[in-house]
Amino acid sequence: MRNHEVTTIQPLLGPDGILQEPGWSRRPLQLYSRADIKKRPTRIKEWDYYSVLSPSGDFGVCFTLSDDGYIGLQSVTFLDFKHAFEHTETILNAFPMGKLHMPTVSSGGSIRYCDKKLGMQFNLNFEQREIKCHFKNFYNGKPLRAQIFLEDPPQDSMVIATPWLEDPHAFYYNQKINCMRARGKVEFDGKIYTFDPATDYGALDWGRGVWTYDNTWYWGSGSGTVDGHRFGFNIGYGFGDTSAASENILFYDGVGHKLDDVTFLISDNYTDPWKFTSSDGRFEMDFVPIIDRAALLDVKLICSDQHQVFGRMSGTAVLDDGTKTMPCAINVVTDEPGRTVMEMTLKEGKNREIRRMCESVGLEVVRLKRNAEGVVKLGMLKPGTYRELTKAEVNGLRAAAVKGRAQTRSAAQQSKAAERRPRGPVGKNAPRKQK
Repeated sequence: MRNHEVTTIQPLLGPDGILQEPGWSRRPLQLYSRADIKKRPTRIKEWDYYSVLSPSGDFGVCFTLSDDGYIGLQSVTFLDFKHAFEHTETILNAFPMGKLHMPTVSSGGSIRYCDKKLGMQFNLNFEQREIKCHFKNFYNGKPLRAQIFLEDPPQDSMVIATPWLEDPHAFYYNQKINCMRARGKVEFDGKIYTFDPATDYGALDWGRGVWTYDNTWYWGSGSGTVDGHRFGFNIGYGFGDTSAASENILFYDGVGHKLDDVTFLISDNYTDPWKFTSSDGRFEMDFVPIIDRAALLDVKLICSDQHQVFGRMSGTAVLDDGTKTMPCAINVVTDEPGRTVMEMTLKEGKNREIRRMCESVGLEVVRLKRNAEGVVKLGMLKPGTYRELTKAEVNGLRAAAVKGRAQTRSAAQQSKAAERRPRGPVGKNAPRKQK
């Protein structure tokens, strides 16, 4: 059966160094050990990556500590969404091969890196993660300092164990933890940026493995609040043989809702709008990029070409019980002491939805104005008055109605097809792309 869930505690690798049970789980039940790997130390990759984003403050930071065998990569990124600015500083270390002593589990241990330029530490205490960073010359001679705390209560995560058909000793073992409420601050360029746990979240990408030499990987992650509930997702494909399970999942108030395949529809220009669509019709999203953090690393033995794109997403996600969540897109128009003007785009109209969303994060709505209904712009139309719809508006409304009916028919057909689908392995129908 596709999306096989691992439910028993066991060693990740067998005595022969081969992945014992490919599949996914809600927490790391398979136990990782470097000593079990039957490959050269230069081939082993271990990393911890944190992203902490503030939609209310329009900023974010990312931190990486990694030991990739041939090379160590320690990096810090600062993101300013309001001005579409990003800066990343990276320190490379030759042949670390275990010297960073990366923990064998995501639920314990600390990682510390220190040299004359950068001091960075990841700590884990009871249900709380801490990120400490001091980059002395981060940008134009200016330092960056950060101390951030992430709440990590018991909750589902996305854990995936993936093999490669072409190399039985290659594997990808990874955990994604979303929706960790963030508090703390970042000091950069004479400003203090503060995270608010009511609105701001962090995510962890914890990975260990041995890869084949040529891979292309697509990954997407999001965390936020939808109608007062913690909502997040992890989506991706490209690594290895995913016939046992995908790494696609929704998170709603700490509970995981498993998805099948998700496809990324991206043009050659990464800053053009994207679309995401799913084989089970449960993840249909539009994505508007703000920042493309492009990074090309070529040190001959290792070459990595990355586009890490940050932006705003809107659309529909469907939980296991059929409940639809429709995250709204929020754009901060004005942010000043005592007053914030936000523009919100809703995909569904529940009673007092905007007011209830704001109340759930401690915000008071003083004034609410509707600017548009679908393609119809209201403009300066006063209450009680009307105007004729333009031809373009009529055509737009008709197109939206046709699309809505088509989606309803598609969902009904998928439901009937699922009832007729035979049980058993699905095979290799997960999308792949190789460089």
